[in-house]
Amino acid sequence: MKLKSFFLFALILLALGVIGCQATPTPTPRPTVAPPPTVVPLPTITSTRVPVTNTPAATATATQVRATLTPTRTPVLETPTPEPTATPAKPSGPTGSVLFFTKGTDGNGRLFYVKPDNNQVTPFLAVGSTAMDLALDGFGTNAHFGEFSTVPIGAKFAFVHGDSFKSDILRIIDVKSSVTRDIHADGGISSPTWSPDGKRIAFIRFTTDRRTWAISIMNEDGSSRADIRTNTSGEQYRGGLSWSKLNQLTFAMNSGGAPDVYTLFTDGGSLRNLTNNPAEDTTPVWSPDGTKIVFVSQRDGLPQIYIMNADGTGLRRLSDGTSRDFSPTWSPEGNWIGFASTRNFSTDIYMMDFNGANLKRLANGDHPVWSR
Repeated sequence: MKLKSFFLFALILLALGVIGCQATPTPTPRPTVAPPPTVVPLPTITSTRVPVTNTPAATATATQVRATLTPTRTPVLETPTPEPTATPAKPSGPTGSVLFFTKGTDGNGRLFYVKPDNNQVTPFLAVGSTAMDLALDGFGTNAHFGEFSTVPIGAKFAFVHGDSFKSDILRIIDVKSSVTRDIHADGGISSPTWSPDGKRIAFIRFTTDRRTWAISIMNEDGSSRADIRTNTSGEQYRGGLSWSKLNQLTFAMNSGGAPDVYTLFTDGGSLRNLTNNPAEDTTPVWSPDGTKIVFVSQRDGLPQIYIMNADGTGLRRLSDGTSRDFSPTWSPEGNWIGFASTRNFSTDIYMMDFNGANLKRLANGDHPVWSR
């Protein structure tokens, strides 16, 4: 038992010796671990925004006021104040003189000149006791007694001469020599108007059988008369006739109702209604350049002077509406319009510019025609 213990003790000593004689092993290096970063506390942020309050904008501090922007245009007021209407500048002219009709105490009609610049009146021509057909709706046709030629300018005057119980006579007078020629006789002649070349005359007539109204054209020597339009459905052409520089006719026609203003080519084609209004539209006259028509209308009550483009557009009233204004006529340069009016408790001749301004009374009379 002692021997077993001895050997066991020896084995333990031997094992410890072996272990002690071995070299000390080199330890495996460990990765270096960086020390944890130092935590720096965040600074406390104080808000720079000013809290919203109910303080009115007017009491806000300077840091709260926005920059004021200058508007690029003036705001429109809800109720704008109207600007005063500028008075149109007075146009140039007029040239020529205004011819007008009066009836003397002897019952005979006469034509006189009046100069627009000084109102000087001089006699021109006697036209008989019943010149033209003047009856239309109790007030007359307002149509012209005659017209001056444009070629040669103002050298000839075509007019209507009449006597009681006789046919009307279409005459031409040479203005310089006073030589007169009769070129046609018929019932109800009115509104003679010259072609642009001065070789023909168009006029309205009531045929000798007293049944048919017609628009006729004939040579200025009285030859080759032709009716370019006759009434086919009861039309009456009693409200004036005018021949334009652009070779077109305008006239007033009624077919069982109030008359309207029409245009028509000289061959009788392309009839066109320009006004188409239930009121009376009569006495159309072309402007010298053929681009506009002046006429009389009762669409606003009393007869008034209106103007429109050659195609019926651009309609506007020229006279003031407080009296009867009728029988318009153009000055040669196209800047002025002569007309008859009852605004002075008598029938007088006036003129105004093409805008309806610069009104001037010229003489006592009716049916004005501007000379060339």
